[in-house]
Amino acid sequence: MESQPTALPGQARPAAGWTRGAIAGALAPIETLLAWRRAWLGMDKNPKALLFVQSRTGAILLHLAFLGILTRCWLDSAQLAVAAAGLAACFLFPAKRIQAVSIVGILSLLAQPFRDEAFERHASGWLAQAAGTGIDPQLYIAAIAALFLAAAWGALALQDRFRGNPVGRRPLVAQFAVLISLVAAAASLPLPPLAAAGLWTFIGVYASSFWLLGYAFANLKMKDRGSPALHTGYLRPFWGGDITPIGKGMAFLRKFEARDDTALAATRLKALKLLVWGFILQKMNVRIEIFLADGIGLPGLREALIAQAQGAAVEPHIGWAILLTNFFTKVVGLAATGHILVAMVRMAGFGIPRNTAKPFASRTLAEFWNRYYYYFKEILVDFFFYPAFTRFFKKSPKLRVAFATFCAAGVGNAIYHFMYLIGDIPENGIMELLYGFQSYLIYASALAGGIIVSQLNSSRPRPEDGFLRYEVVPRVVVTLFFCTLMVFDDLRPGIELSTRFAYLFNLIGV
Repeated sequence: MESQPTALPGQARPAAGWTRGAIAGALAPIETLLAWRRAWLGMDKNPKALLFVQSRTGAILLHLAFLGILTRCWLDSAQLAVAAAGLAACFLFPAKRIQAVSIVGILSLLAQPFRDEAFERHASGWLAQAAGTGIDPQLYIAAIAALFLAAAWGALALQDRFRGNPVGRRPLVAQFAVLISLVAAAASLPLPPLAAAGLWTFIGVYASSFWLLGYAFANLKMKDRGSPALHTGYLRPFWGGDITPIGKGMAFLRKFEARDDTALAATRLKALKLLVWGFILQKMNVRIEIFLADGIGLPGLREALIAQAQGAAVEPHIGWAILLTNFFTKVVGLAATGHILVAMVRMAGFGIPRNTAKPFASRTLAEFWNRYYYYFKEILVDFFFYPAFTRFFKKSPKLRVAFATFCAAGVGNAIYHFMYLIGDIPENGIMELLYGFQSYLIYASALAGGIIVSQLNSSRPRPEDGFLRYEVVPRVVVTLFFCTLMVFDDLRPGIELSTRFAYLFNLIGV
């Protein structure tokens, strides 16, 4: 019988039954999978893949694969149709890609006038009150959307021609004045049902395009500004999303446009990779939520708050589990949605940054805020931080940064989210909505305070601090801060502030 090999001094003896060949054979499938992963992640740098995608056959196959995966995501039939039309236009007319986005954007706004669920939900109710007029609701809404497009084009044309007037210098202030005036008129004037339905529909379309219109006004101040008509078509890009402008304004889009065939091929391959990753995250998040609710019976945060109000507080460890899982699924869900939207922009030929990029790697609150929801953060920076930073406290650098940050993460954040509630005014009234908004005001104020401290803190973690203090503790602090804040991150009324504070005290056993 063959004897086992004897180990030399200082050499470990091989385990019985496990030769080098057997170990290599067991690891072969893992090595193959890792090789496939490396090839997948690096395909946008692979010369053969780039050449294939530059061919007409390769480009068509890539688009078909992209659209096939897109049909498995959360988009409805109307969104898919608009997205397919936009991608086809950008594919067929690559030299006129910006114009294609603008033209399909007009069709997108007419087909999907609202981005706010409240307006989508109430539109049929407003029109039902005007029953008996013989007017088709969908045609009426489309006509109001067309009226908004005409009004937006007129405002942009005036801005382009008279840039020196006070309104032209402060277009966002003018926008807020117009929106507030429209809401006040709709909420107070004794309008007939059809006129009220039309006005609220116009407000809904306006609120859904508010920030992109703000970017359009800002872009018209630039040297390479484009025409007002071009910006009007960009008020509802075909890739959709909520009222946060993924891709910001037209100038931002131009900055990331692929300039040659190789860059375009690489951008499209990156789009496919990002779409697949977004699809995986989306399906994974759904499975996790089902497992948490049905598998282990963990309630959602709002359910736990309602139970707290009814005197049935959850155990502290359950309360922390609810916050942690709610935080995780919210971040993953946002990442999945953002990846899918950004992937569509990239497939159109614009290599814009991701909306969410490794947020759990953040070591500071400010870093997390930048990684978590990039395009929302950009709205706050562009429209609130920079205007405050350039005007106030120029002689005090720290106070200047702190004030500008509060204007962005606090005031701007609150204004942005209150716009989601405009559609509920006809049903609930402004005072009830303001009362219910107290919780989010606390959230926005605490968030601004935390980010200010994070920005001004000079003792940030460094690699020489050691693994625990550099890699672990900062990330735990960031996670706990945002988990705790989620108790107040709620726009819906019905839960008192006292209940939310009681939930927090219950987490520490008080």
